[in-house]
Amino acid sequence: MNAANKLRIMLNFLNVPLSIPKKFIELQSFLESNPNFSDAPDVIVWVRNAIVHPKSKKREKIANSHYKVRSESLDLQLWYIELFLLKIFDYNGVYINRCSSNYSNSGKREKLPWLR
Repeated sequence: MNAANKLRIMLNFLNVPLSIPKKFIELQSFLESNPNFSDAPDVIVWVRNAIVHPKSKKREKIANSHYKVRSESLDLQLWYIELFLLKIFDYNGVYINRCSSNYSNSGKREKLPWLR
């Protein structure tokens, strides 16, 4: 099983959508411009691999440019890690979603995905 499929299983378990949040415009555009990608796990695994293993010309392109795609991918991955940790620690309260368009206002709390 590849990394994207493992990530999909965890996200489905947490009731987290596999789509890229609206806030990440460049990441969504990158997904749409690559017919091999179907969802967020495909994109972030590819971006991660491009940075860690930049052997092909395609991967060199993302590893050496596309700052916004890499930055948005990192934010999305951090959100996934936060959710995983909150679930492991059995937290069932409200939280501030870093992927929300309201994140910069730093006050809007919402229910965790598995509580919706």
